[in-house]
Amino acid sequence: MADSSPSGRQRLASALAAAVAIVVLVACIVVGGGAWRAWLGAAFYFASLSIGALGLMMIMRNIPGLWAREAMPALEAEALLAPVGALAFIPVLVALPAIYRWVGATQTTPFRQVWLTPELYILVTVAWFAVVFILAGLLVGRPEAPRAVSCIGLLLFAVLGTFAATHWVQSLDPDFNSSGFALYVICLQILQGLAGALVFALMGPGLPPRRGIMGGLLLTVLIMWAYFAFMPYFISWSGNVPSGAVWYLRRGVGVWSWVAWLVAATRFVPMFLLLFTTVRTGKRWLLAMSAIVLAGGVPEIAWLVLPSPPGGPSAGPAAALLFIVAVAALGVLWAALLGPAFACAAARAAQPAKHEAAA
Repeated sequence: MADSSPSGRQRLASALAAAVAIVVLVACIVVGGGAWRAWLGAAFYFASLSIGALGLMMIMRNIPGLWAREAMPALEAEALLAPVGALAFIPVLVALPAIYRWVGATQTTPFRQVWLTPELYILVTVAWFAVVFILAGLLVGRPEAPRAVSCIGLLLFAVLGTFAATHWVQSLDPDFNSSGFALYVICLQILQGLAGALVFALMGPGLPPRRGIMGGLLLTVLIMWAYFAFMPYFISWSGNVPSGAVWYLRRGVGVWSWVAWLVAATRFVPMFLLLFTTVRTGKRWLLAMSAIVLAGGVPEIAWLVLPSPPGGPSAGPAAALLFIVAVAALGVLWAALLGPAFACAAARAAQPAKHEAAA
């Protein structure tokens, strides 16, 4: 196995990235208001990589086969980096009044009086990350783990993942009601987790995966993303839901309309190209498609988080710049930690084999 210890350049890059992330946090404090949504978007992006990877891991444990064996090592490495997303969310919990306009506002219904409270937001966030940590600890590097762990984990994944998606993203506009929006966010997380795992597997240590299988899996998840992304939009317009129409209208004018087209390009172009066997099985082609999908999560999350909600502070160009810089800084840290996480997962998987050989 390749040496996973960071080199001097990697340590320097990580230190610089950490310094840049701190600068972004200070800028959010100074600018205030909508600028904090930039940090929320960056934290959500990297939390989604681990959450999505964990969700795929649990699905693969219940549906074993070649697809599971090929993708599992890289997904396990991503799942072990869940603390990165959790740490990135700590400033979000501190800055809730600046991010969400419902904090401190008088709620009009009993449900909103309970649901839209900082206490429940913090409780859901802490509980969700705690469950992610526990499931990762039980499953990573432990192929002998009972299938019941994955079954129960998927139930918690659906329930707490829905709660978290509703709080983190949908409640930015508390008047926006969509029963399918949380499923769309969960699917986005799974897509990002898979794309990140494929990029790492095709570029990282160890043998490359069977590209035909992984290309087919990426195509499948892209089709699933298209369905769940379209349904909230279709329901809002066909049902003439004013709050949903307003939510989409704010993201269909000005620069956000161009961002929406960019997001569509990073999803539908790879989806179309992956229909061809050459693209699904070619290492460079599959790496390019996975990288495009992974990068497409940046404008998509910006499109979800940065547009100003009704009555909320405007994000402006400064927030967009802070978001991009924060994603880049946290991305460097993430990339530096993936190698050690991969080695840790491999070491945990090797321990049962050593015990069996000794016995």
